[in-house]
Amino acid sequence: MRKRWLERASAWALAAALLLALPAQASGWETGAVRTPDQTALGARTAPVMLIPQDGGAHGGYMNGNEKGEFQPERPVTRGELAQMLSAVVADQPGAAPSFSDVAWDAWYAPAVGRVAGLGLMTGSGGAFRPSAAATRAEFAAALALLLPYDAMGSRAFPDVDPGHWAYEAICRTGAQGLLTGDDRGNFRPDDVLLRCEAAVVFNRLLGRQADRWTIIHMSGLCRFGDVPGSHWAYADIVEATVPHRWTYNPDGSEGWVSVDMGTVPVYDPLPPLQDSPDPWEPSAPSNPAAGLDDGPHRIDGRLYWVRGGQFVRDEKINALYFDENGCYTTGNADLDQRLNAIVEERTDSSMTQDQKLRALFDYTVANYRYLSRPLVRKGAVDWEPGYALWFLQNGKGNCFSFAAAYCLLCRELGLPAYTVVGASGSADSPHGWVEIAMDGAVYMFDPELQWYYNNRTTKKVNLFKMQPSKVPSGVYRYIW
Repeated sequence: MRKRWLERASAWALAAALLLALPAQASGWETGAVRTPDQTALGARTAPVMLIPQDGGAHGGYMNGNEKGEFQPERPVTRGELAQMLSAVVADQPGAAPSFSDVAWDAWYAPAVGRVAGLGLMTGSGGAFRPSAAATRAEFAAALALLLPYDAMGSRAFPDVDPGHWAYEAICRTGAQGLLTGDDRGNFRPDDVLLRCEAAVVFNRLLGRQADRWTIIHMSGLCRFGDVPGSHWAYADIVEATVPHRWTYNPDGSEGWVSVDMGTVPVYDPLPPLQDSPDPWEPSAPSNPAAGLDDGPHRIDGRLYWVRGGQFVRDEKINALYFDENGCYTTGNADLDQRLNAIVEERTDSSMTQDQKLRALFDYTVANYRYLSRPLVRKGAVDWEPGYALWFLQNGKGNCFSFAAAYCLLCRELGLPAYTVVGASGSADSPHGWVEIAMDGAVYMFDPELQWYYNNRTTKKVNLFKMQPSKVPSGVYRYIW
């Protein structure tokens, strides 16, 4: 049944039988009270600002990429972009649209800024809107609170948000509804910037949109952004937010896609550089911190960069390491990047040799995590490492592929061309994963999970750090290409 449904959905998509578009905007502003375009269709007012109904079988996109075909998931959302997203999902129109000194009448975000400001979802200061400044979590919470139903009760306090904070009530209310949650210490971090990938996830929660993960995973070409791999933690939510589609309810009540619009999605003009908010990825260094550095990898202020010709490599992949537009190496997941860098900074320093750093990270991985049966990785799989590594670091346990993924990405934070290998071990050819690194004219193997096994489950002493494939311990490990 599921297979027949997918075949039918794919046929509809390829034939482009149904094309969707974003909800039409009003051509002008009216004076007077807040109004809805069709109060009868919306029914009785249930929230201070009404959302476009999401249960009519059609979901429009409310986010887009840039002119390069990038989504930039880890980039902060600008206030202009947040205004555009809010405008794309609300049904109300304001009685009047305020103007701002820094919002030109022909700016792509001007209509959205006027609309959301007129509805009270966002405000300016001193006559300025600051459209290119990064939106904060507190500002996002203030807007979301006005979109919640009147009967959405509850309040959740956060230890780092004082009752005197200007957005205290909004933060507590959105927290109680599970829209914006705290970090692993329970803090809300109201002044932190909001990332684009986070915005997609939260808006989907707000709208009750549940990505059809089965279709998104199995139908190729749905994600048109080269910087959003399938392993990204918000991949499905980003596709849900950017690809217009028709849907129906599955028997279990979840969302099932029946057709998609793969046509061209308008791309908004790029904004100028962020203002009033420090770039969280730029190192605190002179205007050209790469000047005078040798070509190759360098860790600066807790992040990895690659220097070439006195400049940081940007928006380029080198030896399986992708360096973003700011020159920083990234796995594509901000949470994972933070965890990996924290471990490297804690366990290594510039006085150590390369082998000492590798050994320190190897010993850390073996000593601080334990085995847990997890899904196996099939040969030929790609980009699976970030997902396995993040779960492993979050939960403190995993299988051989989890150990391998985490150690591989830790080694990459040193600038090394580390790779995972999906193979087998033992006399029964059991599925197994490990890490390999080519350096000094040779290939070396590193097996943290099997090392954990021998350290904790047997009395046999073996060393599975930096082995050459032809010299693996006899009777302990059988290397299979």
